[in-house]
Amino acid sequence: MENQNKTFQLDHIEEYLKIHMGSNFTVSCGIETFGGFKYWARFEEPDEDNEGYMHFVQAEGNTLEEVAGKIATYLDSGKIYNDGRYV
Repeated sequence: MENQNKTFQLDHIEEYLKIHMGSNFTVSCGIETFGGFKYWARFEEPDEDNEGYMHFVQAEGNTLEEVAGKIATYLDSGKIYNDGRYV
């Protein structure tokens, strides 16, 4: 069930990107000084009212699934943030 949920999060983001053209999902992975990984993600989408402007949010976590889950939760919330906040 847990793997199914992880796959759902990434699939959900992928489907959202297909429907909302111009949106972007970026993930970066870095190695921590004392071992382990740190993931960062950014999700952005065009502002319908201001051409050329993008709304975006960011997420950090210790796993890809954690950051994808945070972004998927943001998408499900229906909220739009203009300030690049961490979700």
